[in-house]
Amino acid sequence: MMQKKIPICLFTLFSLIVLGCSRNNNNTEHPKVMQLDPDEILISVDGNDLTYGQALRQVEARLGGPPPQAMDPERIAMIERRAFNAVIDDFIRRELLLAEARRLGIAPEKENVEHALREIEKTATDDKPASSLYYEGHDALRREIHAGLTIDTLLAQKLPPFQQPTDAEIKTYLEEKPALRIMPARANVRHIFVAVPPQTSKERIAKLKSHLENTRQQLQEGADFAQTASLVSQDNSARRGGNLGVIVRGRGDARFEEAVFTQPVGEIGPIVRSGDGLHIIQVLERTEERPATQEEIIAHMQRSHRAEALRAYLRELMPKTEIRHSPFIQPITQP
Repeated sequence: MMQKKIPICLFTLFSLIVLGCSRNNNNTEHPKVMQLDPDEILISVDGNDLTYGQALRQVEARLGGPPPQAMDPERIAMIERRAFNAVIDDFIRRELLLAEARRLGIAPEKENVEHALREIEKTATDDKPASSLYYEGHDALRREIHAGLTIDTLLAQKLPPFQQPTDAEIKTYLEEKPALRIMPARANVRHIFVAVPPQTSKERIAKLKSHLENTRQQLQEGADFAQTASLVSQDNSARRGGNLGVIVRGRGDARFEEAVFTQPVGEIGPIVRSGDGLHIIQVLERTEERPATQEEIIAHMQRSHRAEALRAYLRELMPKTEIRHSPFIQPITQP
């Protein structure tokens, strides 16, 4: 099918906000970010287009599949909107870099692309494809590898190299960022979450807690945690069997973290009330706070240096590249 061309406007900023979020009265379907033809072009960078259908597939891949059954439609729409914006931002950054690589004649060797393809496919299984793009075909995965290696080659040439810092430079850096002296406690956590909106009555909260207590008892009796979370939990982690990944102490809700960093590892903990709702928490692994090593501090300095250099380089590329966006999205100003 031919891509459906739509009026597009000149775009000069990275961040965008998605407009026109629809609401479906049929409770069997969750709200979409927008209701557009899959071939509508949302963004065009140097003549390369991102269609609405392509963006939706990338959103689904990022979020891990369909939304949880028990999740509130408004919350689903909010999460999908954020993912949608991230997909568009990533597309712009990627295409800016690829456009510059084309101008400079930078491309990876074919044998390097094929070697990387073979290495990636070694890890693929039916349940875990080699890439979120794998379902679109072998050639799509090869194109992604080609693009990634092209960008890596470009950045290796254009970003200033990171110089090993002196002891004096490390000392100055830590004086500016003293928190980096400590590696905070971390925990690998999964949970089952029930939302408690503001102004919820005490009676309603008690009822929600009673239902969740029944779920907790089932888990203690041997019910599968991941399967239960996928059916009961009301946040996006339900797509991953309740898995929240690594929680770093000091960066989230205090009541939630208190439970995470005090209850025994492996235990199905008591119900915890946070600012957002109710949780059943299981800590899978935990490490305690410790002093950061010099290697970890230097690695942080290197990441910070690269991120700052990349932002500066992208700003340099913006005037060189025509970027257009559809009327269905609009730019918002970055701080």
